[in-house]
Amino acid sequence: MERIPRAVLAVLVLLCALAAGARTLAPAPATAAPAPGASTRATLVPVVQAEADLVRGLRLTRVGPRRYAFHLPTSALRDVRSAEVHVDGRVRARLARRASALLGLRGHVTLAASARAAVVRVVVRHREGLSVHAVRLPSGTLSLATRRTTKDTTAPTVAITQPAAWATVGGRVALRADAYDAGGVARVEFRADGVLLFSDTTAPYGDAGVWDTAGVADGVHTIEARAVDLRGNSASTRRTVTVSNPSSPSPTGGRVLWGAYIDGTRWGFGDAPWDARTMDRFEAQAGKRVSIVHWGQPWYRNGLPQPFYPNDYAAVRNRGAIPMVNWNSWEASAGGAPDQPAFRLREIIDGRYDAYIRSWATGARDWGKPLFLRFNHEMNGTWYPWSEARNGNGAGEYVQAWRHVHGIFRAVGATNVTWVWSPNTVYPGSIALASLYPGDAYVDWVAMDGYNWGTNPIKPSGWRTFFEVFRPTYDALVALAPTKPIMIAETGSSEWGGSKAAWIADGIGTRLATDFPRVRALVWFDWNAEGMDWVIESSASAQAAFASAIADPRYTTNEFAGLTASPIAAP
Repeated sequence: MERIPRAVLAVLVLLCALAAGARTLAPAPATAAPAPGASTRATLVPVVQAEADLVRGLRLTRVGPRRYAFHLPTSALRDVRSAEVHVDGRVRARLARRASALLGLRGHVTLAASARAAVVRVVVRHREGLSVHAVRLPSGTLSLATRRTTKDTTAPTVAITQPAAWATVGGRVALRADAYDAGGVARVEFRADGVLLFSDTTAPYGDAGVWDTAGVADGVHTIEARAVDLRGNSASTRRTVTVSNPSSPSPTGGRVLWGAYIDGTRWGFGDAPWDARTMDRFEAQAGKRVSIVHWGQPWYRNGLPQPFYPNDYAAVRNRGAIPMVNWNSWEASAGGAPDQPAFRLREIIDGRYDAYIRSWATGARDWGKPLFLRFNHEMNGTWYPWSEARNGNGAGEYVQAWRHVHGIFRAVGATNVTWVWSPNTVYPGSIALASLYPGDAYVDWVAMDGYNWGTNPIKPSGWRTFFEVFRPTYDALVALAPTKPIMIAETGSSEWGGSKAAWIADGIGTRLATDFPRVRALVWFDWNAEGMDWVIESSASAQAAFASAIADPRYTTNEFAGLTASPIAAP
């Protein structure tokens, strides 16, 4: 025999009950006991008064001992998303929406045999908010009460949890707040002295940024957390703290970290940091031990994600130098092609690589020592997949991707990573630096990559002095990030078109100190990439000039094996 579907059976039960004379009752006295088939009805007021016709009525019908049918008519269903039946705070039934205009939203709930009393709530979620319709069902009694709700004008609650009131703070200060609203918190905004620092949309509120007090005057300051709910209601709380930053070396005119990106194949060795002989040979030719060793790592190679390799970083640190890695979102086996759709910035923003990023960041955190991270460098050019001018990327996506990746590192606690934002030196047609800068809260050092290509046939661009290569970009960085130390993260000169030895002596020996006082790190690109002649030993005179310039005591040596502070400060 064919079984009658439950939905049809329920309809028949309901119609039979109504046909049998189910009557509408006013709320009964506590002593009244309704008979099966009796129903009660009340007018329900929705959250938004302008939508007064949203919920016209709710019918409750007793269809058996301790069993009740709920019916919300079709006339009430405009923009309704869902409805649930809660008994004593627990969801017992979800009302199913039917296509039939006859049924509307309906469902059943059965009270436990042991229940002497119960509070039942029908919770209707619609486009404009939440309506709660309370029904109390004590033993032997059936009564219906309506919780009257009006337009939500209740402000959320918000409290600053970090730092403590009247605390003394300095450096990069974490701000934290708790916020609550029954309808949901849209965001919490953090301000210092009335200036917006950052907003956070998810709890725990405050992970999206920090307050960098490096450029803030010592003394009393006011921090504020402002919570905004989904209806636009807001509430603020303030706290007074004292900023006190210890005196530190001036960002100008101090010592300078120095190092190199070193190719070992010209000597029959492996590259640094994987072959110690390469580092030894370069330092012997430079006449001084480096304080930075620079290399690169792609996210993927031959389709496989590349993890954090702690031994590479340990090998550099054990020599007394600081590791610096180019960590690039691309597939290395593509041969440097700038169009790699799998690595569009939107893919990063939308979370496609979150698991990989989190794994790599966790590896960096677990290693635990300070390192420089150059994420997706030379972004203002057009030759890498992360350029906004290539690979289907759009304006503003570089900053979004940077902040997304930075947020994952912060979430896993990889605070030993020092973030280096490193554009190419500006040129006609390059993307404006200001549009690509993630913000002071997401960057620790700013940098620039610049070369004197000379008249080398590989790329005859004309001879340019050290000052001509770097000064326009240096001025732009000073204006864009006035509190950040500056690094020359890649540089080199050709022998073609002038004297490479004189270029080195002028730039590294003199100009860096006199015309670029904010530059606190210099990294030479010691690799004849693309057939160029960048290496310091391209001529005896160039090598001698480099050794003479770098011998200046302003340039640090391998004294950082015990470095613990992060972010890495200018020496």
